[in-house]
Amino acid sequence: EAEHGEVTSATKIRRQVSVEEYLKPQKRFAHLFVKTGHPEKLQRIQADADRISSLVDKLMSFIGTNLGVLTGGGGGVMRLATDQARAKGALTGACFLELEAQPPELGVDFFNTFQESSRHFRQKWFEAADFCIFNVGGVGTLEEVGIEMCNLKLGIRPRVPYVFFNANFWGDLRRQLRTMTESKRAPAWMEDYLLFTDDPDKVVAFYRKKLQVL
Repeated sequence: EAEHGEVTSATKIRRQVSVEEYLKPQKRFAHLFVKTGHPEKLQRIQADADRISSLVDKLMSFIGTNLGVLTGGGGGVMRLATDQARAKGALTGACFLELEAQPPELGVDFFNTFQESSRHFRQKWFEAADFCIFNVGGVGTLEEVGIEMCNLKLGIRPRVPYVFFNANFWGDLRRQLRTMTESKRAPAWMEDYLLFTDDPDKVVAFYRKKLQVL
């Protein structure tokens, strides 16, 4: 619960369980547990959950209990980030797109909804967040990355740190951005504000360096 932007109380997870134990009772994940299931997907989900949980812990130790997490309100890593943040007492929010094929994932402290034809207005709402952290995603995430990179280049967004929190997944994007700067199609200083990593400690160190926090 929150009052005037300050978290006043949070329900802690009584017993931390594995991703498999958490998903198995839910019918929508039944395909993962049939005899010909997908153990590699469960392992990937568990790895994402552990990585995100560690990141939230590190950010809360750096920023404090006023940490807020704002996502697109979908499932996958967005749901993982929301669950981990709520479990640790952080404020959580979501920007939903009104899509029949992708119902919103509820369970946040605050949210806003946008029609699918108003995606760019939704993106503006994300500017309420101080820092962007891109995890794995699809073409929608790629669109958001493009908008943010363009805003950074044009000075629409201040020069703040951007984190791509899955170095392997975003490896091709990293190489493409470097090609752009080397060919003078993007300013070289942009690279100073981008971090590609899987290490939460490097995220905090990056923030300390760019924000000049001791």
